[in-house]
Amino acid sequence: MGGRCARRVILTRSREDIEKDRRLFENLGFEVVPLPLIETVPLSFQLPEGNFAFVIFQSAKAVRYFLRGAEMPSAAKIVAVGKKTEKALKERGYRADIIPEEYRAEGIVKAL
Repeated sequence: MGGRCARRVILTRSREDIEKDRRLFENLGFEVVPLPLIETVPLSFQLPEGNFAFVIFQSAKAVRYFLRGAEMPSAAKIVAVGKKTEKALKERGYRADIIPEEYRAEGIVKAL
């Protein structure tokens, strides 16, 4: 690969996430071509009745959407998959009880 093409990249995340990443790539000298292929929209939901041992948040967006439509179950421990998810909880007045070492489902299972 040579010339202009060697520093030209396509970013294929959501529009919101592309804008976050765009600056990083541009600061490193890349020409960024945004191609948003993902759109995340909140769904309406009703929290099932009963008690829960854990509420597991696997993204900051999940925190935002969940707390728009429901109260945090009082007895449940809160699990945040990573630092961004933990930050989203803190911004809304909640503390993660568990943050796994591995920021993926397998890490959550190990942490529980």
